[in-house]
Amino acid sequence: MKSSRALIAVIAPPALLTLAAAFLFALLPGESRPGHVFTGAPPARIISLSPSVTRMIADLGRAQSIVGVTAFDRPPHAGARFIGTYIAPDAESILGLRPDIIVISSYDAAVQNTARLGLTGVPVHSFPRVRSRADIYRGYRELASLMDRSALAEAKLAEYDLLIESAPRPAGKPRVGIFIAHEPLVAAGGGSFIDGIIRDAGCENSFGRLDAPYPIVSREYLVALRIDVVISIMEGAPEFFRGLFAQAPGPGPLKNDCIYSIDPDLICFYTPGDYARAVNDIARLSAGACSNETR
Repeated sequence: MKSSRALIAVIAPPALLTLAAAFLFALLPGESRPGHVFTGAPPARIISLSPSVTRMIADLGRAQSIVGVTAFDRPPHAGARFIGTYIAPDAESILGLRPDIIVISSYDAAVQNTARLGLTGVPVHSFPRVRSRADIYRGYRELASLMDRSALAEAKLAEYDLLIESAPRPAGKPRVGIFIAHEPLVAAGGGSFIDGIIRDAGCENSFGRLDAPYPIVSREYLVALRIDVVISIMEGAPEFFRGLFAQAPGPGPLKNDCIYSIDPDLICFYTPGDYARAVNDIARLSAGACSNETR
């Protein structure tokens, strides 16, 4: 895993680290939720090692409780301090902030060197892996309970459900492929929460039959697919995929040239609010596609 951490530190922009960690986490067996169990009053001083958990804490109105985040996170307020890198949080910096609790996601822990956190004596609350909208909501409720914000969480979830339900669904259920890397080609498979975003947007995931959250797919497999919309969090997606599809025999898998590069922030955070907004944006991008059923 050391080589994987080093590779991510070199090639991955901050906005891509969450999904990079999720990709590596998918390669690991089982699930671990290390650390002490926090059973006290709502924590007043929080260290967040996960950008997604940071965003959920802020969404629950407790941003001011965050005293430290990693250097690849966005401080929720001017008083929050950096406590090391995303890959290697610094135990001494954490202790210096006198936190009540450290919160972490199992996804992020796949690439983080957190072995020394247990030596700090600070309770560590680890949220489990996320593979669906239900998992995201479950983690949000778990966090809300920890923060004594359960009533607010339910109101927020109702608001996000309404946003998802009101998304303008494209006609014909177009097949959508979402990519998180080009070299190699890494897609969002049926075991990822992005699969749920695609389905809730009224589309079909071209890679939904692949159980892995983020499978590596061959170019030959891709060009053989019936696919209507290609969406990538990498820059230059239209040029990259047009060149790839130009090598395919016949007219190629795309009819309407629906290829988009999107801001990684659109789909890389597994929070209820980000999920709901992503559903609307994916539905909007897919609206102009010609589905397989209507060709």
